[in-house]
Amino acid sequence: MSPLGVAVRKGIPNKNPKVTIRAERETLRASTLQLLTDNDTLRASKVDMTATVKCLSEDKDALRIALSNATTENEDLRALIEALNGNVKDLETPIETSNRALEVEKADADKLKASNNNLSKANKDLEARLQRAGPAETSDAASFPSLANDTMNHPAAYIKVLNLVTDEIGKYTRALREEHARTRGLKLCLEGIAADDAFLISSADNNSRDFAVATHDKIVLCEQLAKLRRAFDQAKSESVVLEREVALRVQERMKRAPQQASKASESTTEEVDMED
Repeated sequence: MSPLGVAVRKGIPNKNPKVTIRAERETLRASTLQLLTDNDTLRASKVDMTATVKCLSEDKDALRIALSNATTENEDLRALIEALNGNVKDLETPIETSNRALEVEKADADKLKASNNNLSKANKDLEARLQRAGPAETSDAASFPSLANDTMNHPAAYIKVLNLVTDEIGKYTRALREEHARTRGLKLCLEGIAADDAFLISSADNNSRDFAVATHDKIVLCEQLAKLRRAFDQAKSESVVLEREVALRVQERMKRAPQQASKASESTTEEVDMED
């Protein structure tokens, strides 16, 4: 309570009521100015908080866009990895088929080599028999044309068959080399696909880590936004309370001022009467 109010309540006469009223008015004015200053400060902080909330909402939207882009990229990478896995499976089937064909061709080549060896042995045996044949056998062979023709035509037939077998072996050898080259190319292609698959998996892991970091940043920003909103609501409620308190004090002072003035005038008249 002010000194004037205390004096009036206790019945103490006020010797200088105008000075007291002026002091009360100055005090009330100073407190009102202080409350207005606090209100302006709260409004400025409210504007700053609004700007901060707006920036945080924009950052939140940017994070949402980044998260959606990262999700799209992850889906594209997964689809690409699945397609590459399908291509690898598609390549494994012809490779297995070519391997089986190579095994069959190797078996055929072994059979041809064995038959070639048998023909070579037969040719050598025939040449040895011809060399061991004496002049009498030669004259006997000349006296019998059919026998001579059969004896002389056998080496040519063996050589012809040998040449045919050699040509077939050459063909199979060239085909075998081509299949080996094709198999080597397919293996290199598989290795390249495996390397691309590993690279894509690593890039997908990196995108997953970026997605996790962005999610963590989003959670932190949401928590900061919630704290700022709570602080903003608290400051707003405090501002409303201060405005109400200022209004109540002003109303109380405005109500008390006429009463205090009338009491002060009555006390001055009583003092004058007592002096008279």
